[in-house]
Amino acid sequence: MENVFIGEAPGFVEGQSGIPFSGPSGRLLDLVLDRHGIDRSSVGVTNACLCRPKDNRTPTPAEVKCCWPRLKAELESHQPTTIVTLGNTATQVVLDNKVGITKARIGRPKKSRHFPDAAIIPTYHPAACLRSGDFFPYLLRDVGKINEDVDGYWQEPKYLVVDDEKSALQAIGELEAFDELTVDIEVGIDRDTFFGHAERYQWLCIGVAYKPAGVVVFGEQALKSEKVQAALRSLFERKKLTGQNFKFDRAGLGGGNFVFDTMLASYTLDERPGTNSLDYNATEELGAPPWKYEIE
Repeated sequence: MENVFIGEAPGFVEGQSGIPFSGPSGRLLDLVLDRHGIDRSSVGVTNACLCRPKDNRTPTPAEVKCCWPRLKAELESHQPTTIVTLGNTATQVVLDNKVGITKARIGRPKKSRHFPDAAIIPTYHPAACLRSGDFFPYLLRDVGKINEDVDGYWQEPKYLVVDDEKSALQAIGELEAFDELTVDIEVGIDRDTFFGHAERYQWLCIGVAYKPAGVVVFGEQALKSEKVQAALRSLFERKKLTGQNFKFDRAGLGGGNFVFDTMLASYTLDERPGTNSLDYNATEELGAPPWKYEIE
């Protein structure tokens, strides 16, 4: 069986029928599967615990542990290529960690030491989506990852750091060959305070992507040069620029011909809080590693 979905434990309807996902959660899951062209009859469904806990509470760690040999044997017998874990309980037992679903679901499919040949896709349980509609877009998005070509996403960039006037001017000259650039700026406001205007602070570094996985980073020492500053401003006025939150970057750069703002584009697709930052979208949409946590 190619795809297996794992829930938490039987709900009321499932407890009566003995069939996983046969109640309201199952009907919502059916709609999501249909949206992505996945035949429900071809999908395996099960739960981390087969017994319905009293008062529909979350299974205890002891109960999950007791049912783990059964779940593991069940999955090994199906040998799925994809395992979709619905909610914290299923996700944490399969991935063998304590990471919550809000963080665990972001990005490309995960790997489990228990099932090394399967792609693990964590997402919210349909029951959580029925209680809070804000979770539903995550469920819809994540189930769609089953059909995505994960090999066509993020590539580790080849980057050049220039931090002196001569090297910086040479790099700017070479960037003249490209019509479109992606720019990100860090200024002293990022280091010193949370409030203020970007144009009033010193440039710390500027990253310029000129092709997929091709980046040049201008360092703080190079950016102290008035010649470098003037050459960069001239470059940015004449090229088509993409940036995240361009209002801030445009002010910090002293201008620039911005034609596409990734943050604004993100908001037009999804206005919910927490879905529009650069670190979230880089990981979720492009498959980049969680770079913010690595830096910290």
